[in-house]
This record gives sequence, structure tokens and C-alpha cells, in this order.
Amino acid sequence: NGEGEKFELWYEKFMGYLRLKKLHEVVAKEGDLTGDEQLKNEEAYAALVQVIDDVSLSIVMRESKNDGRAALH
Repeated sequence: NGEGEKFELWYEKFMGYLRLKKLHEVVAKEGDLTGDEQLKNEEAYAALVQVIDDVSLSIVMRESKNDGRAALH
């Protein structure tokens, strides 16, 4: 909903969701991604864009399209 004061709670919930989907490790990984990891990274991005507000989505689309890791950091 774009409320900055609730971001920490939202972030924790979303990271938990990514864990359930087995995507957390890719988002948290440092360094280069393998081919399979890159696909999971794109899946994490797809999950993210489903749950963020329109203002945040427009920023994420411009700055880190299809890159879940970059969008979350």
C-alpha cells in the first residue's frame, strides 16, 4: 500500500512467502547467478509485482525489471 512505516512488516511477510516458494535463497544470494538461479530470480520478481502498489511497481519496472534480487535490495 506504499506506507513506508509498514515496509518492515511487509518485507518479512514477503520473504517468508519466497521461502515457501523456494525462491528466498536466490534473492538473498551474493554474486553471480547460475542459469537455474536466474530463472528463479525472475520468478521472485513475478511474485513481487503481484503484491506491490502501483507507485512502487512503476519504480521497480524502471530500475530492476525481471530482477527480483535487485528489486528487493
